[in-house]
Amino acid sequence: MAEVTDRGLTFSEASDGKVKAGQEPLSIFDRPRVHRWWRLEMPDFFREFPDEWLPISRDVTEVGVVADTGC
Repeated sequence: MAEVTDRGLTFSEASDGKVKAGQEPLSIFDRPRVHRWWRLEMPDFFREFPDEWLPISRDVTEVGVVADTGC
């Protein structure tokens, strides 16, 4: 995680391969590792909590993206 935060990137940016000027890209091993952790493991982790423990809707389809519920 420090590899991402020290660069001033979000985890989505890091997993998508974004770099800021003057920075080296993440290694070929770190980029898929960040992708897996952020987009697969974190949502699975939060699904295990009861709804009333979380401040967000269960209609989240991807980290940071809320599904259209028609409301």
